[in-house]
Amino acid sequence: MERKWTNEQQLAIDHDKSNILVSAAAGSGKTAVLVERIIKKITRKENAVDIDSLLVMTFTNAAAMEMKERIAAAISKEIDKNPLDTRLQKQLIRLNKADITTMHSFCNRLIKKYFHLLDIDPSFRIGDENECKLIRREAVLEVIEDRYDEENMRESFLLLAEGYTKNKSDVELEEIVLSLYNDAMAMSFPERDLNRLLEKLDITDKSFEETIFCKIAMEEIIEGLREYREGYKEVLESLYDYGYNDKVYDIIKSESEFIEELLAEKKGFFQLRNDVYNFEFLRMPTVKGVDEEGKAILSGLRDGFKKYIKSISEKYFYFSTEEEISEEMTFLHTVSKGIIELVIDFKKVYEDKKKKRGILDYNDLEHYGLDILVDYSEEGEVIPSNVALELREKYSEVLIDEYQDTNEVQETIIKMIGRVDVPNIFMVGDVKQSIYRFRNTNPQFFLQKYYDYSEDTNERDVKILLYKNFRSRKEVLTGINFLFKRIMSKELGDVDYTDVEALNPGASFNGEGEPIDLVLLDYKNIIAESDDEDKKELEIEAKYICNRIENIVSGKEQLYIDDASVPDGRRIPTYKDIVILLRATAGHGDILKDALMEREIPVFLDSSKGCFDSFEINIMMSLLEIIDNPLNDIPLIGVLRSPIGSFDEEELIKIRGEKAKGGFYNCLKKYSKEENFLGNKAKIFLEKLKMYREKSIKMTLVDFLWYLYLDTNFYSFVATLSNGDIRQENLMLLLQKGREFENTSYKGLFNFINFINKIKISKGDFGSAITIGENENVVRIMSIHKSKGLEFPIVFMPHLNKKFNMMDLRENILFHPRLGFGPKYISGEERVAHDTLVRSVIKDSIETEVKSEEMRILYVALTRAKEKLILISANKDIDNLIKKGKEALKSSDIRLPSYIVKKCSSYLQWIIISLMAHRDGNILRERIEGDLNFPSPIEDESKWNIEIIDSYNDDDSDIEEENSLTVVEKLKGEEIGDKYTGIDNILNFRYKYKDVTNISPYITVSEIKRKYLEGNIKIDSNGVLTKGNYIEEIVAPKFLRDEKSLTRSQIGTAHHTVMEHLPLKMDSSVETVKELVDILVNKNILTEDEGKVINCSKISDFLRSDLCKDMVENEDTLLREFPIQLRISPSEVYDVEDDDDKLVLNGIVDAFYEKDNELIIVDYKSDYYVEKKEMVEKYQVQLKLYKKALEKITGKKVRECILYLFYKSEYVKIY
Repeated sequence: MERKWTNEQQLAIDHDKSNILVSAAAGSGKTAVLVERIIKKITRKENAVDIDSLLVMTFTNAAAMEMKERIAAAISKEIDKNPLDTRLQKQLIRLNKADITTMHSFCNRLIKKYFHLLDIDPSFRIGDENECKLIRREAVLEVIEDRYDEENMRESFLLLAEGYTKNKSDVELEEIVLSLYNDAMAMSFPERDLNRLLEKLDITDKSFEETIFCKIAMEEIIEGLREYREGYKEVLESLYDYGYNDKVYDIIKSESEFIEELLAEKKGFFQLRNDVYNFEFLRMPTVKGVDEEGKAILSGLRDGFKKYIKSISEKYFYFSTEEEISEEMTFLHTVSKGIIELVIDFKKVYEDKKKKRGILDYNDLEHYGLDILVDYSEEGEVIPSNVALELREKYSEVLIDEYQDTNEVQETIIKMIGRVDVPNIFMVGDVKQSIYRFRNTNPQFFLQKYYDYSEDTNERDVKILLYKNFRSRKEVLTGINFLFKRIMSKELGDVDYTDVEALNPGASFNGEGEPIDLVLLDYKNIIAESDDEDKKELEIEAKYICNRIENIVSGKEQLYIDDASVPDGRRIPTYKDIVILLRATAGHGDILKDALMEREIPVFLDSSKGCFDSFEINIMMSLLEIIDNPLNDIPLIGVLRSPIGSFDEEELIKIRGEKAKGGFYNCLKKYSKEENFLGNKAKIFLEKLKMYREKSIKMTLVDFLWYLYLDTNFYSFVATLSNGDIRQENLMLLLQKGREFENTSYKGLFNFINFINKIKISKGDFGSAITIGENENVVRIMSIHKSKGLEFPIVFMPHLNKKFNMMDLRENILFHPRLGFGPKYISGEERVAHDTLVRSVIKDSIETEVKSEEMRILYVALTRAKEKLILISANKDIDNLIKKGKEALKSSDIRLPSYIVKKCSSYLQWIIISLMAHRDGNILRERIEGDLNFPSPIEDESKWNIEIIDSYNDDDSDIEEENSLTVVEKLKGEEIGDKYTGIDNILNFRYKYKDVTNISPYITVSEIKRKYLEGNIKIDSNGVLTKGNYIEEIVAPKFLRDEKSLTRSQIGTAHHTVMEHLPLKMDSSVETVKELVDILVNKNILTEDEGKVINCSKISDFLRSDLCKDMVENEDTLLREFPIQLRISPSEVYDVEDDDDKLVLNGIVDAFYEKDNELIIVDYKSDYYVEKKEMVEKYQVQLKLYKKALEKITGKKVRECILYLFYKSEYVKIY
C-alpha cells in the first residue's frame, strides 16, 4: 500500500527551484521525506535527474548506507512496473557511485581527486584517532619546550606559563592549547578567525563602551532591572493590604523610583556604574501586625534586589576608573595573543608531523576540502574556486540531512557548492534536537535560516514545517508540548516553543493512552549503599524501577501496548519494549544494571565505557606492562594476584615481608631461590615472564597478544565467569586495537601500552563488546545521545535531579566561538586571579548555551516514548525542592519568564516549575505552606500522574542505621550482672551467614558434575540439587603446571572447538575435515599441538550420522556454544545455612536446536568408556542442569538431551 503523505510532507517532496529548509520535529518522518524527494527526482516522467547528479550528505555512514538501500528498493519497484525502462536501469547501476555520503567521505574523495592542488602526499591515509592524539601530545610538548628557549621567549608566553599553570607543570597549558585548537578547527579559516576574535579585546582605537562585551553586559543589567521593576510594582500595590505603613511605602517607592531612573534614560556604562555604586538601601522599620505572607513577599523581593545589585557590582562594576578597565583589557589582549600564537605554532608542528607520516585526521579532511573549494578575490574576499564552480554544474541539488548538526567549516563547504542562479540546497533537521555541542556543531546556522526563510513557496528561500508526529500517543505528545511551551524560548533553547512548534499526533493507536508519570521518591530517612548523594539517588530509583518493570511485564500494572501481530491489537509489554534513558551511562548505568540483574530482570547496558574498566582488560594490560617493564610494582602485583599468577595475599605478604628491600620484582627474584613450594612457584612465574619478554621482541603485537591469551589459558578462563561471552569479546576488542596500532606509525609494546593509556586518559574507551541483537528480550539502558533516532514503547527516565555539568566554566581561560577569549586576570606579584567583565560575559553566554542544549537533550529523551513515559527522581528533601519552584506560580502566561527557567540547574527543576501551575499539579502546590497567591491552574489537555512517595524504601532495604551511640544505649539497657549476658550477646555476635562470605558467587556446571560423581551432591528429576560433603581441590593455572603433553580435558576442549566451527553441510570425508583443522590452526583458533590430536575420522563419522542430518534439517534454529546462567541456592552445593542469596551457575551448551516447537540439546564427549550407561551416569547431572536452564531462558520444553560419544561414534538419548 502506497504511503499517504501530509500536505506539508508532499510540499517538501515536490517543491523545486528554492533553497529549502525543512524544520521537522521528532517523529515527523523527515528522513522518509528526504528519501522520497530523491526517489521522485530520479523516477518522475518529466525533468528527471540522474542519481549521480545529486549530492546527499548524511550524518553517519550507516545512514548513508540505509538511504542507498531504500533508493535501490524504490528503483527496483519502479523497474518491476516498467521492465523496459533503460533509464531506470541505469540509475540502479549508477547508485553505487552516487554521492550519498557523509561530509568526511565527500571531502576525502575530493582530496584524492584534486590532491595536486594541495601540498600533500596522494597516498595519504586517515590516521587512527588515538594515533593522532599521541602525535598531538608530542607536538604540543615540542612547541611549549621550544618557547622556553631564551631566544623564543615572549612576554605573552611568560604570562601564560606563570599565571595559568601550577605545581611547576605545563599540563594545564598543554590542555589549553589542545582545547583551543579543537575549537579553532571548527572555524572555516582558523588563523584568520582567531585573530579577528583577538581584535575584540583591542581598545587602542575605541572606548570600552564600544566593545561587544560592554554592550552585552548592559543588556543583561537592563533585563534584570526590568524584572525587578515589575516585582516592585506588584508589591507597591499590595503594601497597605499587607499592613505596612507610609514609612515602609516611601522606602519601597524610593527603591522602585531608583530602578525607574536607571531605566528611564539611556545611560552610559560608567554613569550606570556610578549610580549603582552610590545607591544605599535604607533600613526597614519594624512594623507590628503585618501579614506573614506579605512580609515574606516583601522580604524576598528586597533581598533578591540587594543580591542582584551586589552581583552586577562584583561582575561588572568592580573597578573605580575607566583606566582600570583599559589596563585590564590590555592584559587580556596580551594573554589571548600568546594563546593564539601557541595554537598557530602547534597547528604547524602538528601538520608537519602528520605529513611526515602520510596521514590526515578528520579535521584535515574538512579543511583541505574547503581549501580546494575556495579562492580569494583581489579584495581578499572568499569566493568559489574553479573546482567549486564545476561541482555547482555537476550537482542539480545538494541535500543535507541533520542540518542542525553542522559546524562552520561544513556550512562554508555547502555554500561553495550550492548554486546562486537557481537555488538548489535542500536542508532537513530539527534545531530542538541539536545535541552535539561537544563536537562543535552550531545550531545558529539552522536558526538563522529558520527565522530568515519564508513559508511563501514563491520566495527564493523557503521554510517548510513538519510537526505531525507519527511515533507517539497523543498523551505523550500533549505532555511534551505543555512542558516545552512552559520552558523553551529563544532566550533558552534557541526557539520559541509555541503551537507552531508543538507536536501534533499523526499515528493511530488502539484503546486509551496513559498519562505521563512523574514519581518523586523522598529518601531523607533511608540508608543507601553509597555515601555519594548522586549514586544514592540512583540506587533508590533503581529499586523503584525494578518493582515497576516487574509489575509491567507480569501484567499487574495492566499496562498494554499496541501490537498489530496479536489478535486484539494490544498486549502486555515484554522486557524489550522498555528502555531506561540516562544523561550519561558512565558511572551510573552499572548501578541500574546491577539492580536489574539482582532481580533477574534481563538487561543490556549500551555504554561507551566498560572495556578499560573490565577485569579481563585490566589484567591483560597489567601483564603487558610487566612484560615491558617488570619493575612496575602495581601491575606486577595485579598479575600475581590474578588467575594468571594465582598468588594469594598471604603468599604476597610473605614474599614482600621476608625480602623487603627493593621493589616487588626484586623481592620475587630473591624469594624464587627459596627451596620450598612458594619459592618454586615464584621461580616458575619468573621463567614464564622471561620467556614472554623474549617472545614480545620476536612476534608481532597481535600474534603475541593471541599467544598470551592461549598460553595463560586466560581467554578460556574468562569464559567461565559471568558474562563470559562479553569478556571474551572484550579481549578480542583489545586484539583489534592491536591491529589498529600496528597500522599506525608507532611500533613496539611500550608504545602500544602508551597508546591504550592515552585512550583511557582522553576518555576514549572503545566500550564493552556488544553481544546482543535488536530482538533480544532485554531491558535496555542507554544514554540519551545514543537513543536519538530510536523509539521505544515504554521509556523510563531516572536521575532527573542530576545537576547540569558546568565544569567548563571553571577553566582558567574560557573560549567562545563568537565572543573570543575570557582569561582570568592575574594581578600583582602574588599572582592573584579574579574574574573579569569580559570573562563574566563569556561565562554567562556559555552557561546559557549549555542549558539550552540540556533543554534540547531533554526534548530528545522525552520524544523517544511511543506509549508510556515514566519520569523518576529520588530526592533528599522534596518539599524544599518544590518550594524553590513557587516563583513559577506568579506567572499567568503559559511560558515562564526566562530568568526563572535560567535559574534551574536540573531537568527535575524544569519539570516541577512547569507542572506547578498545571491542573494535575495540585499535589505539588499542597506541599507549599502559606498563601500561594495563585489565580487558577492551567487547563491544559495533557495528563500527568504525579506521585510523591515519602520515605520511599524497598522491601530489600529495610535497614536501620546503628551507630556507636545506639550500641551504647543497648548496653545501658542490659542488666550488668547475670554473667554479663547482655554485653556478651552483643559483643560476641556472630553473623548468621558468615560461611557464605567465603564462597565464590559463581560456580560452573563442571564443578557440579564433579561433586555429583564424588557423591557430594544429588540431583532430582527437576534439576534440584541437594548437598553433601565437599572438599575443594585447588588446581594451579595452566602456565604454572609443567605439562609436556595435552591432558584428556584439553583434547576434549580441542574437539569442542572443531565442532563449534564445523560446517554441518560440508563434505564428510576425512581429508576435508583435516583441511578444516589446518585452517583453524592457521587462524590460531587451534594450537599446533591441539591440531595434531584431533581425530578427524571420528568427526567424519559424526557428519554422516543421523543426528547431524537432523541438526542440518533444523539448522535455522541451531545455536552452538550457547552460554547459560542459572541461579541456585548456596545450600544446594555447600554446607551453609543461607538460602536467601543465590549462586550463579555458569555453563556452555555445546548445541541445541528447535524441532516441533520443542528443544533438543546435544553435548559432545570424547571420553573413553566401555558401555554407554557409564556416560549416562557420568553426565546426566550436567544435562539436567542444561535442560533446567534452557527451559527457563527460552520458555520452551526440552524434548530430549543427547550425548554424542566420539569414542565409538554413537549417541545416546537421555530424558
